[in-house]
Amino acid sequence: MELIRRRVSVDNLFLNVSTACNMSCARCFGHLDGFHDLQMMNLKSAQTATQLYFEQRAHDCTNPYIMLFGGEPLTNLDLLYQ
Repeated sequence: MELIRRRVSVDNLFLNVSTACNMSCARCFGHLDGFHDLQMMNLKSAQTATQLYFEQRAHDCTNPYIMLFGGEPLTNLDLLYQ
Protein backbone atom coordinates (compact mmCIF):
# COMPACT_ATOMS: atom_id res chain seq x y z
CA MET A 1 0.00 0.00 0.00
CA GLU A 2 1.42 3.34 -1.06
CA LEU A 3 1.35 6.20 1.41
CA ILE A 4 -0.19 9.32 -0.07
CA ARG A 5 1.20 12.56 1.34
CA ARG A 6 -0.49 15.88 0.93
CA ARG A 7 -0.17 19.28 2.48
CA VAL A 8 -2.91 20.10 4.95
CA SER A 9 -4.08 23.68 5.31
CA VAL A 10 -4.44 24.72 8.95
CA ASP A 11 -6.18 27.88 10.14
CA ASN A 12 -5.99 27.59 13.95
CA LEU A 13 -4.01 25.83 16.65
CA PHE A 14 -5.42 24.58 19.95
CA LEU A 15 -2.75 23.80 22.54
CA ASN A 16 -3.99 21.69 25.44
CA VAL A 17 -1.26 22.94 27.77
CA SER A 18 -2.61 21.48 31.01
CA THR A 19 -5.26 19.12 32.30
CA ALA A 20 -4.86 20.59 35.79
CA CYS A 21 -7.57 22.85 37.16
CA ASN A 22 -7.88 25.31 40.01
CA MET A 23 -11.69 25.47 40.14
CA SER A 24 -14.71 23.18 40.52
CA CYS A 25 -17.01 24.25 37.70
CA ALA A 26 -20.35 22.41 37.66
CA ARG A 27 -20.36 22.06 33.86
CA CYS A 28 -16.88 20.55 33.72
CA PHE A 29 -16.28 16.85 33.01
CA GLY A 30 -13.11 16.88 35.11
CA HIS A 31 -14.90 15.65 38.21
CA LEU A 32 -15.77 12.30 36.56
CA ASP A 33 -14.06 9.12 37.72
CA GLY A 34 -10.93 8.28 35.79
CA PHE A 35 -10.14 11.87 34.88
CA HIS A 36 -7.55 12.54 37.52
CA ASP A 37 -4.47 11.96 35.39
CA LEU A 38 -3.19 15.55 35.51
CA GLN A 39 -0.60 16.33 32.91
CA MET A 40 1.26 19.38 31.68
CA MET A 41 2.41 19.93 28.09
CA ASN A 42 6.18 20.11 27.86
CA LEU A 43 8.12 22.80 26.03
CA LYS A 44 9.29 20.51 23.20
CA SER A 45 5.70 19.52 22.34
CA ALA A 46 4.55 23.14 22.40
CA GLN A 47 7.45 24.26 20.21
CA THR A 48 6.90 21.44 17.70
CA ALA A 49 3.16 22.11 17.45
CA THR A 50 3.68 25.85 17.06
CA GLN A 51 6.40 25.39 14.43
CA LEU A 52 4.17 23.02 12.43
CA TYR A 53 1.30 25.47 12.72
CA PHE A 54 3.31 28.30 11.19
CA GLU A 55 4.68 26.00 8.46
CA GLN A 56 1.25 24.59 7.53
CA ARG A 57 -0.93 27.63 8.21
CA ALA A 58 -3.18 28.71 5.37
CA HIS A 59 -1.70 31.98 4.14
CA ASP A 60 -5.11 33.17 2.96
CA CYS A 61 -6.66 32.62 6.39
CA THR A 62 -8.20 35.91 7.52
CA ASN A 63 -8.34 35.12 11.24
CA PRO A 64 -5.55 32.75 12.35
CA TYR A 65 -5.13 32.20 16.07
CA ILE A 66 -3.56 30.00 18.72
CA MET A 67 -5.89 28.99 21.55
CA LEU A 68 -4.56 27.91 24.92
CA PHE A 69 -6.81 25.11 26.08
CA GLY A 70 -7.05 22.61 28.90
CA GLY A 71 -8.26 22.41 32.45
CA GLU A 72 -6.75 25.79 33.28
CA PRO A 73 -3.93 26.79 30.92
CA LEU A 74 -2.45 29.24 33.42
CA THR A 75 -1.51 26.35 35.74
CA ASN A 76 1.29 25.74 33.21
CA LEU A 77 2.47 29.35 33.30
CA ASP A 78 6.16 28.52 32.86
CA LEU A 79 5.40 26.95 29.47
CA LEU A 80 3.32 29.96 28.41
CA TYR A 81 6.17 32.33 29.25
CA GLN A 82 8.60 30.23 27.21
